[in-house]
Amino acid sequence: MLTIIEKYMPDIYQEMMKRFEILQTIRDDEPIGRRTLSKKLAISETSLRKKIDFLKNVQLIQVDANGMKLTTSGREATIEIASLIKEKAMSDEMEQELAQHLGIERCIIIPGNVDDNYAAFEQLGKKTNAILEQFITHDATIIAVTGGSTMKMVAVQMEEHYPADGQDLIFVSARGGLNEEPTLEANEIAQTMANKYHSKSRRLYAPNYVQPQLYSSIINVPDIHDTLQLVEKASVVLYSIGEPIEMAKRRRLPGEVINYLLEHKVVAEAFGEFINTKGEVIYKLSNIGLQFKTLSSVPHVLIVSGGIKKAPAIEAHMRIAPDHAWLVTDEAAAKWILKGK
Repeated sequence: MLTIIEKYMPDIYQEMMKRFEILQTIRDDEPIGRRTLSKKLAISETSLRKKIDFLKNVQLIQVDANGMKLTTSGREATIEIASLIKEKAMSDEMEQELAQHLGIERCIIIPGNVDDNYAAFEQLGKKTNAILEQFITHDATIIAVTGGSTMKMVAVQMEEHYPADGQDLIFVSARGGLNEEPTLEANEIAQTMANKYHSKSRRLYAPNYVQPQLYSSIINVPDIHDTLQLVEKASVVLYSIGEPIEMAKRRRLPGEVINYLLEHKVVAEAFGEFINTKGEVIYKLSNIGLQFKTLSSVPHVLIVSGGIKKAPAIEAHMRIAPDHAWLVTDEAAAKWILKGK
């Protein structure tokens, strides 16, 4: 909570911290007079008077002839704010530690475990959108997105926006279809996001993968070729990491291929590449859409994945992710990765 306030409402955050400092000082030296408090805090009495009046009006302090002291509500508020500050410091430290461990630019961690807490899953979507807003600028106008349940949650949690004057946003599908639940398809998710941003979308009318001998003929179909060209120019790529066996089944891969993946202990899938814990590509599909190798040239790479079930996949995939990538995950996955389980 404090991180969000500090980032998006810095003036409110600073004022809150100043009020907290006043409450702490009163608590430590009560009863205390205004002049003494002014000297301790190095604040002019005029400025302090306004803050004291506010704290008195909301019944966090009481003032009498002996000076100022905290009310019961004031003591409770001080304890709660101190707890939030400690929680924020620990969260900031974990985010830095995880980013360093994974070798990427930034990690953002939300509380909880998305595997068994729907509210945490919603928060994962909300936090991702807050980051996406930072990436969408006049210079970042093409946003390529993949499909899946996590991306659907990001789209659902997206608030309504309007492009800045002169900004021409396009949300484009980064991969072809999987013939699955329509709302999980990249095309539908790109359209939903475009609607939320009152902008354009571009669909990729192609299967997610084809047999190698058909690949060249498919990608050279004019409409597909034009969309892929747009994908290659993306300034933001937003995607999640899949559990490999689940993704293999959703792609209806043959039983012998699934057995091969199991034998080689693959733990993650993204962009048609199945990798092991070392980040080695064990199996690769002829994927129609954005190719993983091009991510290094995309200005903003935002990866969203959480839950203990996906923790091994996250850790493995980050071994090959671009150094400038950002990861939005949850506390459960972060702790699993940092503890090396």
